[in-house]
Amino acid sequence: MNNMPTITKNLLIINILMFACRYVASLYGIDLDNLLGLHFFLASDFRWYQFFTYMFMHGGLEHLFLNLFALWMFGRIIENKMGFQQFLFYYITCGLGAGITQECTQYINYLIQYDHLVDTGSILEMSDYLNNWTTVGASGAVYGILLAFGMSYPNERIFIIAPNSLPERLSLILSFITFYELYQVVANFKYGFVYFAPYLAQAIFFLGFILRKRDLIYTSVAINLILALDGINRGLGISYVASLLTWALITLLLVQKPLKSKYFVGLYALAEFFAALTCRGDGIAHFAHLGGMLFGLLLILYWRNHGGGRSGSGYGGYSYYDRDSGSNGWRQWFSGIFRRQKSSHTTQRNGGKYTQDMNYRQQQKEHEEEIDHILDKVKRNGYNGLTEEEKKRLFDFSQKK
Repeated sequence: MNNMPTITKNLLIINILMFACRYVASLYGIDLDNLLGLHFFLASDFRWYQFFTYMFMHGGLEHLFLNLFALWMFGRIIENKMGFQQFLFYYITCGLGAGITQECTQYINYLIQYDHLVDTGSILEMSDYLNNWTTVGASGAVYGILLAFGMSYPNERIFIIAPNSLPERLSLILSFITFYELYQVVANFKYGFVYFAPYLAQAIFFLGFILRKRDLIYTSVAINLILALDGINRGLGISYVASLLTWALITLLLVQKPLKSKYFVGLYALAEFFAALTCRGDGIAHFAHLGGMLFGLLLILYWRNHGGGRSGSGYGGYSYYDRDSGSNGWRQWFSGIFRRQKSSHTTQRNGGKYTQDMNYRQQQKEHEEEIDHILDKVKRNGYNGLTEEEKKRLFDFSQKK
């Protein structure tokens, strides 16, 4: 946590604290999901601030863990590249975009279902029915971060079976989640296979992830496939079966061969789109996830085409998403910044003997100290926090071999 970027670390802490507050409040009969979750805008419980608060609420431990795990994995990388101001702006924008998309989706569902509810009669009053349409979770913002990672590092490989042992803290957290899943297996065992098997599959998956055992991952996939076949026989609906098959397919692909992030993100987006069309009523806001990615994409494209907006704003000036800068392009000069090379310089003097040019070395030292200062500023505020002169010096330095 000490080396984690500021915004990512604080987002993790805030989400965990809000989840703890949610549990404590429930002991006193207070439903924070109802107060802070995002309601449908025609519902009586809707408040404008819920567009911000909903992304810090989560419906359960698994929901919280999966979002925070992805935020920890990808968010710290993107924040280091964007700078904390631009990253925070991007995160909030994706979260707001997800909320807006969800509201639009619910409005379409409202128009479709309204006549049916009026004709058939509803057990609940319309106001109470609409108040049940509540959305919680940081998934939309996290999906936006996933998109940014895929666009920033398109050829970076993502895998399930790690080449090296996992960090001790991560293993401890995953072990806790595994025991939680096993607890759910025991708690739901009396209700039958359909109820406890999903938790069993997830427990085995996490165990395989911790131990880096493919056989355990395959066992988890097999259980999901069995559940899918059982769902077909029981007529549980296409949404139930499709969600199981989608999860099994993505898992198998990642176990067999690490995927480049651009393909992983594309596959995930397609899976979400398919789930949004087929898995209605599964309690997951699939269109909100897609909305977070869409708004993230639009923001990145805007930064590319307009240089990020106001200079020095944290998301202004020329962002790292800019298109070609000079003849070398953004990939070359930015990679040059992170591949700083110190080289000794010698000059030929005294009849062919090589002696060190002390004046040059002193100039080099002063120049490198200046670059170090600029890079520290990039780390704190992002590339867009630099002045035009600092950007020029950094660009010139990156071109030196």
